[in-house]
Amino acid sequence: MTDAIRGGGPKPASTNTSAPKPSAPAASKPAPSTAWGAKSAPAGDFDEDSMVGRSRIAEANRRLGGNAVGAAAPVSGGPSAGGPAATAYDVTDDAALAKLAASANPADRQVADLMKAARKTYAALLEGGAKLSVIAGDAGNSNQPVLCLVPKALVANPNQKFDTQVHYQGMNGTPGTPDPASGLPAKLGAQLNGPPPKVFLLPAPVELRGGTFPDWTCVKNTRQTADAALQAAGLPATGDADLPLVVSGHSAGGRALAVAQDRGGLACDRLELQDCLYTVPSGRPDSTFPSAHDAAIAWAKANPGKALVYIRSKEGGNGSDLNAADLPGGANFKRVVVQHHYDADLPA
Repeated sequence: MTDAIRGGGPKPASTNTSAPKPSAPAASKPAPSTAWGAKSAPAGDFDEDSMVGRSRIAEANRRLGGNAVGAAAPVSGGPSAGGPAATAYDVTDDAALAKLAASANPADRQVADLMKAARKTYAALLEGGAKLSVIAGDAGNSNQPVLCLVPKALVANPNQKFDTQVHYQGMNGTPGTPDPASGLPAKLGAQLNGPPPKVFLLPAPVELRGGTFPDWTCVKNTRQTADAALQAAGLPATGDADLPLVVSGHSAGGRALAVAQDRGGLACDRLELQDCLYTVPSGRPDSTFPSAHDAAIAWAKANPGKALVYIRSKEGGNGSDLNAADLPGGANFKRVVVQHHYDADLPA
């Protein structure tokens, strides 16, 4: 879904790096790779509410080097530590894929896993001329990989105006293996070339808890994620070139928006809530923290005039609703109702 928020920028200098940097010295026994989408932990008592609780974020901050909820955790241990802050690996680069897959660094192998999955999932987009890269070392996503999809139109003419959208997926899906019910590859194919062209960025979660629920405690700053990926791919950053940035979350992807806002990092020119208000807002006995509902209201207050779109399905099931009356006066708000839950995922 696109509005008339447009921008332009100078012709970018190419900074893309297709060959991987030397990895850290090999360990005596390589740690096992965790493919995106693999079942890494039993569900246990884990559910939608507990994942976004303060204890989960505090746990993530401790793991990532922070010391409090909302703390900006330092970045360390990314693929090929010691290299650039963010590196783009073309998914069609066989030599890079082979080196990453054989690396003793688990993060390198995670990048290789995503490259292989993206080749298969988005084969039609690659055949159509789109360029797909895996971005490694993105500080805004705590070094979790980000899949970058650049449309054919922008590959042919990178000096034109374009939009960028960071999209956080819901349950049962990862960037390389989206939920089959979402129809994500076809939707991306229909929207990539615009007009105007749009770069899509699909961040990876820390993991899928129980093989189902995405753990978005890695999310720190949405614009930082966008700018790092664009620059690594040889395109101008949104902040540098005043190019418009859309941030969206579908279903359980709303937790990513809530975590980003809690950390002061929900930064964009347009925010889209795609049937994702499943966390309960403050003021109710069953409230969860952080809440995507509360995050959207806080974002609207801090960004007067910027577009906020809420897409809700008739199937219901949301923990809360959002209406113009919930927002500050004069908010640039649009509420859309669709039939099915997956109709709300990246609607045209």
